[in-house]
Amino acid sequence: MSAADVPMPTRVRLIHGVLQRLAEQAGADVLHIKGPAVAPEIMGTSTVRDPITHEMVEVVNDRDSSDADILIRPEHVDRLLVVMHRAGWDFKTSFAGSSAFGHAMNVHHPTMGNADLHRHFPGLDRKAFETLWADRGEVELGHVSCPVPSVTGQRLLLLVHAARSGPDHPDRDRAWGRASEYERTQVSALAERLHAEVGLAAALGNLEQYRTHREYLLWKSFGERHPSRLGEWRARWRAADGPVEKARVVAMLATMDAGLLEAELGRPPTSRDRVKRALRRWTTLGHEVRALLRRRRSR
Repeated sequence: MSAADVPMPTRVRLIHGVLQRLAEQAGADVLHIKGPAVAPEIMGTSTVRDPITHEMVEVVNDRDSSDADILIRPEHVDRLLVVMHRAGWDFKTSFAGSSAFGHAMNVHHPTMGNADLHRHFPGLDRKAFETLWADRGEVELGHVSCPVPSVTGQRLLLLVHAARSGPDHPDRDRAWGRASEYERTQVSALAERLHAEVGLAAALGNLEQYRTHREYLLWKSFGERHPSRLGEWRARWRAADGPVEKARVVAMLATMDAGLLEAELGRPPTSRDRVKRALRRWTTLGHEVRALLRRRRSR
């Protein structure tokens, strides 16, 4: 049996277990998030018939996932990357070019599959790991005991992630809609401790109360069904904190992350691929600028 023959949910659980063993080898603290790491209190359970015994059994509802996600203590990122490289993992994208937040790196193992390594979680304070780690729990994934955030921490992570994943994401209902008033109060309190109020407000449809916040436009763009590229880069610029971060936004606009392009094409990009993609980006931005100017003149 090849790795491709292993059902995806099983393979993702095995990847979590392997990543935990590598983290222990590296002396790195990691928290397993999303996917099969989510607590049954959030996912709920279903009654199904066991295919072998034919008895009705209760199982935790699965959260669709094609890769394993871990959050790494920021100070331990480099040591874990060294161990993973030695173990045959390929780094497909860089942290800096992965998103507007520069928060995660996509990695791939030829026999295991994909994983996302998070050095921080968008919407949460950059120092949030310590708070989440102090109140961690454990879950068995791939026959390995893996640290996970508390149930309250998981609810907050899912909600902030849902706010970045477009409207109508099912995690909103899982983490908030089905929660009790007490559980919601706990989530709100944790969001305040981790300076995640804007991300939580975006998830819950209350973003307008943060209209003057520098990240307002960025979170708003995530919630749009058809966001414009011009609006996205304008939002990135406004959200950037200080001249160094703003310079990074300009650099990202001017270049194309080779890892992201390779993931999209399914092969290493050529110089021609990079030029074509850059021209497409600038052409799209040019069309949107002209459309914006026309709308302003008409008004």
